[in-house]
Amino acid sequence: MKDVKGKVAFITGAASGMGLGMARAFGAAGMKVMLSDIEDGALQAQVKDLKAKGYDVAGVQVDVTKEEALHNAAKKTIETFGKVHVLCNNAGVGVGGKSETCDMRNWRWCVDVNLWGVVYGLQAFMPLIKSHGEEGHVMSTASMAGMYGVRNLGPYNAAKFAVVGIMETMM
Repeated sequence: MKDVKGKVAFITGAASGMGLGMARAFGAAGMKVMLSDIEDGALQAQVKDLKAKGYDVAGVQVDVTKEEALHNAAKKTIETFGKVHVLCNNAGVGVGGKSETCDMRNWRWCVDVNLWGVVYGLQAFMPLIKSHGEEGHVMSTASMAGMYGVRNLGPYNAAKFAVVGIMETMM
């Protein structure tokens, strides 16, 4: 996409860190942005701040581990902005531990957020991006842990390697 002005972006994990940085950059470029995050208080504070700067933004609380939540967020994005052009699957959590000894609750949490959150996002938003026939873009945050194995990061490495693989198959 060369001209992003007026285009619509949806970002998970947008109340802080890289997601918030994306929201700020997209807003400054003239995009309409739907921020989403599991932390509603932080999300609403950032939406208020970005609106005060004159950006066309809205927010929706989303737990990316819930498939229905992403579909509801997609519907809210269309209701608010009419279309969606950019999906940023950015929400993520870090879980350390050896693959063979890491607590299964931590395994599930890491995989649910870092992998299933991406899959649910793709399934909820890709049909919408394709439906209008305009340009679109999808970005899913991985990390170097998606490229190289790091000792004692078993769950995190596994999820991030999967995200890299998924995105490579979309080219």
